[in-house]
Amino acid sequence: MVVGAKSDLNENPLAWLRNRWGVVGGAAILYTILYALWTYFHWGNSRFNPLIANLAFFPITFFTLIASWRVYVDKALNSRIRRAWFLFSLSVFLQIVGDVVAFYEDTILQLNIPYFLSDIFYLAFYPFVLWGLLTLPGVSLDRKGWLRFALDLVLVMIAAWMMVWYFIIVPAVNIQNDLIAPLIAASYPVSNLVVLGGVISLLSRGRRQNTMVRPSLLIFLAGLLCFVAANLLDTYFTVRDVETRGTWIGVGWLMAYIFFALAAIRQRSPLSTSYADSLVSQLLDILPMVLPFAAIGMGYGLVIFVARSNLTFDNSDVRGVFFGAAVLTVFVVARQIITLRDNLHLNDELRQFSETLEQRVAQRTQELQQSQEALLASEKMAIIGTLAAGVAHEISNPLSAIITSSEHLESELNVKRLSLETLGDYLAVITRSASHAMHIAQALRNQSRGRTPELVSQKISDVLSEALMLMEGQIKRWNRVKVVKEIDPDLPPVLCDRNQIAQVVFNLLNNARDAMPQGGAVKLRAWHDGAHVRIEVSDQGVGIPPEMIEDLFKTFFTTKPIGKGTGLGLSIVREIVQNHKGTIDVKSDGAGKGATFVVTLPIAT
Repeated sequence: MVVGAKSDLNENPLAWLRNRWGVVGGAAILYTILYALWTYFHWGNSRFNPLIANLAFFPITFFTLIASWRVYVDKALNSRIRRAWFLFSLSVFLQIVGDVVAFYEDTILQLNIPYFLSDIFYLAFYPFVLWGLLTLPGVSLDRKGWLRFALDLVLVMIAAWMMVWYFIIVPAVNIQNDLIAPLIAASYPVSNLVVLGGVISLLSRGRRQNTMVRPSLLIFLAGLLCFVAANLLDTYFTVRDVETRGTWIGVGWLMAYIFFALAAIRQRSPLSTSYADSLVSQLLDILPMVLPFAAIGMGYGLVIFVARSNLTFDNSDVRGVFFGAAVLTVFVVARQIITLRDNLHLNDELRQFSETLEQRVAQRTQELQQSQEALLASEKMAIIGTLAAGVAHEISNPLSAIITSSEHLESELNVKRLSLETLGDYLAVITRSASHAMHIAQALRNQSRGRTPELVSQKISDVLSEALMLMEGQIKRWNRVKVVKEIDPDLPPVLCDRNQIAQVVFNLLNNARDAMPQGGAVKLRAWHDGAHVRIEVSDQGVGIPPEMIEDLFKTFFTTKPIGKGTGLGLSIVREIVQNHKGTIDVKSDGAGKGATFVVTLPIAT
């Protein structure tokens, strides 16, 4: 099998000719051009014209025979394709035998009769070509497809028969005196009609056809068209006793053989997806739909031609044409009835499909509504869970202070060393922690309703000291983590909600503790720079990667494991700070280098 680069075929639709057989094909085309020039100019002695006309076909027909035979012996091809090309090779071989016999009869015996032994071999060409066409692989048609194909075939055959009847058969019968010559003359167009039927059958079965057939099929059909046209013209002039040797009809036959050979070369080339091949496929798909309409136009065009001629209805050729037109009309009506019935059936299927689609849409809509309701319920549960997590996260600090104070009181009572002073201190812590928890719950409720904090001028150092006092019991339980405070006692007052600022300190200190699983120091600093008070919480923990800093204050964002963090603390901190007209910034030099959070609040004026 001829090999070649598939990419070349994609870029150049004629790349399959880039081999030695393509060169031979080019030489054959050049030979045909030279023969056409000889036909026009008739160079040399006119005595040799019949000899040249008879011998000119042998180089091209032998080339076509060898090219076709190479396809048959190619084991890489589909068995049906190889069988079809064997039949094509056999038909070309019969043509060669016919040419040899015709040369012997015409040149050696110099017979001058209208029919020869060579006609038997020439006519044998058609059944083998038809057999080969029907052997090529194609898509099987269903019952309706076969009915449409049969009607289309009948339409084409009737129109073609009308043309053959009027221009060839009737003149042959009228001109020739014996019966054999008209029969032989008529057998050629009849055989052409039979081959035409095979072409229509192949095209009707050709949609989605084997891609190994399609590229060469159009080339082969072009050769058949040239061959049939040349035969019809030869028959037309022969029955009128006009010499056809050495005329342009011979050029038509040579062109047909060239196309047959090129189709064989293309059949053995690698498959391609070139633009030209896609056009070939589209053309082969269109031809079965166009042929019946072309045949109808040809048949009725002949009727108009005959009607405008000065011929009477008594002539047999006129009667035959009008009879053919009547039969053609019957089949046209039948084809339209089939088309109308198919359209009605398609409309029924479309209506059923539309009803089914509406039912599916309604069912799908109901499913989507149910899914949406389930999603809303799930979202409600998620909101409830988030709210519960937020309440638990924010209220844990004051509850921890209450529990710690209660435990100390209980231990003092057990050893009977409880003094009124100690009782007063711990009761104050419990009262303050419970009050703070209540304020947190109220703040969460206000936040859910979009209410602003209750801003009062507060001494920020007192607010921070109170927050540390509430966290004292919790801080004592921190493993290897200590809090270092650097709070300026003379800080100017700030407009703030002391409970919310304490909430900010709780969250920042807890985050710093969580960032130091191996222990370390958390520094709480507070100072002012003239117009602002700054609260800084820094740790020596795991640090923050630069790509995460922008996401730290987003709701539900957390770097802690599942069950350890809710992703609410820093988002609440940012919202509290923003409601106090302040800002919060975070700095970290990277993983393992700790982090620093700085809250900036405006001084009360």
